[in-house]
Amino acid sequence: MNRSSSDNSSSRLLAYQLSHPLLWTTLACLLYWSYLGVTTQMEIKFDSIGYQNLGHMLRDRGLVEYFRTGPHREPVYPLLVAGAMKLAQWIPLPELKVLTILQLLILWLTQFLTYIFLKKLKVHRNWAVAAILYLGFSPTLVNSALSLYSEIATYPLILCFLLSTIKSWEAIERWEQSSAVLFSVLAGTLAGLIVLTKGIFELIIPLFLFLCALRLPVLWKNRGTFISTLIHLLIVLAIFEGGVLGYKSLNHRYNGRFVLTDRGAWALYGATARRVEPLTPTKFMAGVSYVPGEGVCKYYFSEADCKFWSFSHSDGIAFDKLHELEQQGVAGKQVDGILLKRSLEELRKNPTQYTVLYVLEGAKLLFWESTKIGWVVYPPWLTKLFDAVFFKNGLRLLMFLLTVLGLGFIFGHVGRRLPDILNIPAGDLEGEENKDRFLVPVLLFIIAYFLAHAFFFILTRYALPVV
Repeated sequence: MNRSSSDNSSSRLLAYQLSHPLLWTTLACLLYWSYLGVTTQMEIKFDSIGYQNLGHMLRDRGLVEYFRTGPHREPVYPLLVAGAMKLAQWIPLPELKVLTILQLLILWLTQFLTYIFLKKLKVHRNWAVAAILYLGFSPTLVNSALSLYSEIATYPLILCFLLSTIKSWEAIERWEQSSAVLFSVLAGTLAGLIVLTKGIFELIIPLFLFLCALRLPVLWKNRGTFISTLIHLLIVLAIFEGGVLGYKSLNHRYNGRFVLTDRGAWALYGATARRVEPLTPTKFMAGVSYVPGEGVCKYYFSEADCKFWSFSHSDGIAFDKLHELEQQGVAGKQVDGILLKRSLEELRKNPTQYTVLYVLEGAKLLFWESTKIGWVVYPPWLTKLFDAVFFKNGLRLLMFLLTVLGLGFIFGHVGRRLPDILNIPAGDLEGEENKDRFLVPVLLFIIAYFLAHAFFFILTRYALPVV
């Protein structure tokens, strides 16, 4: 009798698992990715050339040579590329196909973590499944797994970082101090890995922690929670900064530059100097039209007006300044400090115009979906679909609207609930209030991402780590 009951329970459990929409969503995505893995080809252009060369360097000559000839790009993604190249020596596949397989596995892991994250936030199962289904078919996100660019490596790291932060906050609320410390250490370690994947997080992570620290005055009335939260923030910051300083020290030891990469200062200067140049009403409106995409700008305005807002103009300003400093005999290790100082001087020339254009630049993050991001050769039928004006423009507009609605909902919901969220008694982790409380770090991360990225020129793929 008991055995029969157990068999029936097992059968019902198996039937439930087989009928779960998550299973069929995953299978559909795996079939689509398998097809793309066979029929697509990476285009090695621009930044991807550098990543491929660094992969070869790390595989053949190791980390010492990587540092000695630097400073180079952040190391995590080149190490992934080198790992794929090493695997290709042992299995009968081209190294770029091995890399594609690894990156599709990262996309699958991202789906899995996203589903866990949405369950944590008590999102209805149907909405969660719809979200990860779109994640698996999104032209831009799938493109990032099929191309030789570093954004794909950030997806699981960021999700795990936020999940660790949330778990640490939960442990603090439950007075589980050892768990809180463990998750704080994990969050700090993940933060360090993220910045070694994309250097912009050298700004984003401290800004995120600062925004989290704004919660501390509210916690003062409960000293235990206040101290535990403060310790969490200090642990994350200490491990993160320790990793950053350690990497910079290696660069200083081997190539004389105490930097994470050699791109940040000149990119900041180029973007800043461009934003304070004199504008005509026509040129400003061209800048507004450039926010949803270069194609929109070129449809309404001249080539010259649109080129002013392109990355080539910002980079041109920066490279001209670099050449000027080189002509003056400025040493490499002094360049970054001078460019940061000059950026501040440029900003002071027209702070109002700079602020307006800073916000416009950040708004580009909302237009993240694109069928024309490039760097992948698709099969003819998919190329034709992605080139179709109605499909590519309609999808981009639809996802922009959904993104704005989603952000509007989060801001509105957290804003309305904030007094209740901040005053949940310590240890009370039941009910909808817990979901609301842990929306806060998600929102703060999005804000920090926007504030940091808007200082620089934003390409479509820069939005993907936060999408």
